[in-house]
Amino acid sequence: MNAGSTTVQVARHIRGRKNLTIATNALFVAVELLNNLDVEILALGGILHSTTGATVGPEAENMLRKLTFDYLFLAGDGFDIEHGITTTNVLEAHLSQAMILSARTKVVVMDSTKFGRRGLTRVCDVREVDIVVTDDGVPGETKSALEDIGLQFIIV
Repeated sequence: MNAGSTTVQVARHIRGRKNLTIATNALFVAVELLNNLDVEILALGGILHSTTGATVGPEAENMLRKLTFDYLFLAGDGFDIEHGITTTNVLEAHLSQAMILSARTKVVVMDSTKFGRRGLTRVCDVREVDIVVTDDGVPGETKSALEDIGLQFIIV
């Protein structure tokens, strides 16, 4: 899981799950999972951003190069069909790109207000994502376009 308010919500919803190993660069995600004894937390090291509570940099990226995961839960600041998934922080985007390479299934988790928006830095093309989880505020034409390119779309 990368850093973001939506990934913190994902962490809250996996309480009680057993035999999980979760790697994250997000302190808020790690704290959310801390009291769950059946979840092993792999905290990615690096430079800590005080504004996001996320670690970034080559140390975290090097850790990811040695690992493989079944799922990545990826939050972002923007989701534009033509431009892709974006974020406002260059170093966080770079780390998210390394996370994408280490995961088999990529799940974007973001609320509908981020669709049609672009952040400063591109993380990946929408075709690099497998599943999109969001709320019911995404316009129907956007949902249809994403399904047309093969993305699974889940409304929660």
